[in-house]
Amino acid sequence: MQSDIKERKLSVLQRKIENLEELLKEKDNQLELSRSKLNAVQAQTFTSEGTLTSLEEALNDRDKQVRLKIQIRI
Repeated sequence: MQSDIKERKLSVLQRKIENLEELLKEKDNQLELSRSKLNAVQAQTFTSEGTLTSLEEALNDRDKQVRLKIQIRI
């Protein structure tokens, strides 16, 4: 009888451990997915910043050209 109780307790604890291990795997997968999304966002941000810098430089160059044309006309 005591042996049965111990076996049941052991069985319950084993199932709890298995459930916790499964939850841990799921959390690991979620973490990996989140890291992948973060990397994608960082890459997109880096690309956007590069594009923005290029546009700013192009606008500055265009502004200089317009100023030179105005100075030449004066």
